[in-house]
Amino acid sequence: SISDLISKKISLMFSDDFDSSFISEEEKIINWIKNGGTFVKFGGEKFLNTINKQTNKKFFGIFEPESDPVNLDHELSFRKDLSLKNFKKGNLFYGLIVNEKVKVNKYIELKKNLEFKNLQHLAYLENGAPLISEFEIGKGKLVFFHIPANTNWSTLPLSILFVNILEKLNLYSKGVKENSNNQIFKPFKILDGLGTFEDPSLNTMNLNEKDLRKNTYQLNYQNPPGIYKNKSDLYGLNMPNYLKDKKYTFSFPDEYLINEFNKFEVKNLRKNIIFCILFLFLLETFLTLQNRDIFKIKFFRSSTKFLSLILIITTVLTFKVESADQVINKVNTTKLAYVKTGNKEVDEISKNGILSISEYITSKTSVILDSPDEVDLEEHDIFFYPILYFPFINSKETVGEKKIRKLQNFINNGGILIFDCKNNFEKFFIDDCLDDILLNFKDLDISSPIKLQNKNTLSKSFYLLKEFPGRRNQDVFVSFNNQINNNEVVSVIFGVNDWSGSWAKSDNGFELPILSGTEEQRTLSFRFGVNIVVYSLTGNYKSDQVHIPEILKRMN
Repeated sequence: SISDLISKKISLMFSDDFDSSFISEEEKIINWIKNGGTFVKFGGEKFLNTINKQTNKKFFGIFEPESDPVNLDHELSFRKDLSLKNFKKGNLFYGLIVNEKVKVNKYIELKKNLEFKNLQHLAYLENGAPLISEFEIGKGKLVFFHIPANTNWSTLPLSILFVNILEKLNLYSKGVKENSNNQIFKPFKILDGLGTFEDPSLNTMNLNEKDLRKNTYQLNYQNPPGIYKNKSDLYGLNMPNYLKDKKYTFSFPDEYLINEFNKFEVKNLRKNIIFCILFLFLLETFLTLQNRDIFKIKFFRSSTKFLSLILIITTVLTFKVESADQVINKVNTTKLAYVKTGNKEVDEISKNGILSISEYITSKTSVILDSPDEVDLEEHDIFFYPILYFPFINSKETVGEKKIRKLQNFINNGGILIFDCKNNFEKFFIDDCLDDILLNFKDLDISSPIKLQNKNTLSKSFYLLKEFPGRRNQDVFVSFNNQINNNEVVSVIFGVNDWSGSWAKSDNGFELPILSGTEEQRTLSFRFGVNIVVYSLTGNYKSDQVHIPEILKRMN
């Protein structure tokens, strides 16, 4: 009930077309609005019937709607429906994209002979009629939708624009302020070393109002200068109050030692092959002499011991090689793989994320993906997989020659390697992480990374994308292998957007929240995953001229 809602000290309340209890609770609602609440009322047939039954046909004594709605969907109407106007600068909804498919065929008009105080219209139809109106009452707001929250009068409730409008109203509503001594400020934007605002890292801690008053915070990695906010206030943590009056001097050596770390090495197997040939020749010679009783060794005369030796060697070799059934399964099915890091939390997120995107791709495309595999680069073969997801968490770990050789063969033969940097506790920016990856994998023969843009085929292999987000939405970089016949297909993808974290699901829903943006960003993240898989299986086929008319049609 409305009384129960008001007692919970909420800041935003919705009342749909079917709710008629607002009439009997009018006084309580108005007092609640005056204290800072935001009341959102949807109009419709039921709303008009409720108002028309009243002696005073004003809603909350503020405005009076026309007794009948404006209906465009009839035989004498020139237009069957109307679109929304774009939101102007300064409007609460400015920046939201108005889709042309959103149509309104019926709406409520307000009596034009009345003067409304503290009224502004937040959204208009293309004929100039208001669609969303706002009235200021004390410290709060009354927001009136001239349509119901269903599809009887409009397609707006089916659109992403409707979700974005409700999110804006949610952020807009302040409600009753909490005790300022107990306020908690969460990091919103932080300053980097060059004085520009960046999204906070996972290790940036909250601020407490009580401690801020005591001036006990020390600027460090966990509490960098920047903007911290809660649902009602902002706090700017600045540097001057914490700077100490000291003179810093730096001394540099007169000489520098520069080491070149570029390395190219060829492994010659000629000696190994000759050794194997000689070993087999000597073994055959011994056995021949033994059988002719020319050269007698007691060990070889004991068939049990000899067979035991052969059995031990065979068993060891068998454990080193995967069974035929496992190999056949990997060849007959298409599946993705992720690199095992040794960090249980990261590996679990990688597993759930790659499984989730595999199931999503199977449901959305003709690609049928099996359950993903966890790969140890030291032990497992990786040439079975079209994509290898590599969560990069340790910039200090050295990468051996064997791993480099495997990865090089993988990308040279058409595989796509995805480096998803997760060492946020060490680095802030993609450039830093990109440098770490390139240093650790310096022996990989790839081109210099370039920024991924929507001109690349990867951005339109299935969905048409302008951004490539995960939990974050930062720049993504790509590289190509240096083979002559690579057909300009991307071989390596670099990012810090935490794609597996965005995809990871459990029985309770998504495991991790979106760090920058809204839940709509998660949908784009899944779409980017689809694009990567389709791209890995088809290459640059979408760059062929035959696809351009259809792509242009979809873009328009």
